[in-house]
Amino acid sequence: MRLRAAEGLTDSGRGRVEIDGRPHALPGVLPGELVDVAPAPDGRAEVVSVVEPSPDRVAPGCPKFGRCGGCDLRHMTYAAETTFKNTLARRWLGPDRAPEPVISSPRVDGYRHRVRLHLQRRGRAVGPGFFEPASRRFVPLDDCPVLAPALRPVLPALWETLAGSFFLRHGRHLDQVELAAGLESGGPILILWQLKPGAPKSLIKTLAALSPPGTATEIAVNNEVQGPRPG
Repeated sequence: MRLRAAEGLTDSGRGRVEIDGRPHALPGVLPGELVDVAPAPDGRAEVVSVVEPSPDRVAPGCPKFGRCGGCDLRHMTYAAETTFKNTLARRWLGPDRAPEPVISSPRVDGYRHRVRLHLQRRGRAVGPGFFEPASRRFVPLDDCPVLAPALRPVLPALWETLAGSFFLRHGRHLDQVELAAGLESGGPILILWQLKPGAPKSLIKTLAALSPPGTATEIAVNNEVQGPRPG
């Protein structure tokens, strides 16, 4: 089925189409695009191909885009993204609370200095990743272009760190890991491990001893920080 997307986007950045008189919101579709759509098993619709792309469409620049729930708007130009966010701010705040214009970042990539990632087992290692949009399906990550340059090397290092039988055995106690870097380069990187209740002391002790040079480690069990461990 070939359809023309309506003008404007939903609040979540999805394109709008109408099928048999019913509105549908499609991820990855921009206003005015001509798209081929097919019914999905869950009764919704999914995009098969973009026949006539918008002039605002760009290559996402990330192989996980579309599966990873960390980013929604990498398929549009940064100028279009900024315009959409200004529209969204006005829509949410209303005419009586007109916001200041959204300030663009000087960086299209490498701007995110803090990130929280889920930890799950994949193969012979436990590693970090995001969930798919509106899903609990795990998407493992060993790189992420929006992370600050200081944080990007930490992702593959985490996969290497968490490989082996010890972490596979205790993987059910690992919940999330949070990475944070200062705005100034050269500062320490904080690695905050979030563990589930009942995590054994051996796991806490092992994680606390893993701080590479230039990092500081904190351990939190059930959101209660056990204390910082400088690297």
